[in-house]
Amino acid sequence: MNLCCLTLVFQNAIEEEIADFMLTHEIAKKGFHTSRIDGHSHDAELSTMREKVRGRAQMTRMDIVLGETEADSLLSDLQSAFPRIRLTYWVSPVSKFGRLP
Repeated sequence: MNLCCLTLVFQNAIEEEIADFMLTHEIAKKGFHTSRIDGHSHDAELSTMREKVRGRAQMTRMDIVLGETEADSLLSDLQSAFPRIRLTYWVSPVSKFGRLP
């Protein structure tokens, strides 16, 4: 199986909703990481006064290592579960993955 890292980026306001979905999804519930990031783009949705002053959107980034076929399946399930959300994603190859004791 070829491993990849699926990265999702979305607004902080929907973090709990996406995390809850992932925690109950057969593929994603194995584990994932989230972090807060700043999004810089000419079409970024700046929803708070702070974001408008700073000129960047506060976003959540979620990373999950899985097989390529699993990534495609998970993306399809996300699109079905959340047809109206704006979510950016990319898939990167993973040459090694493991845990140290």
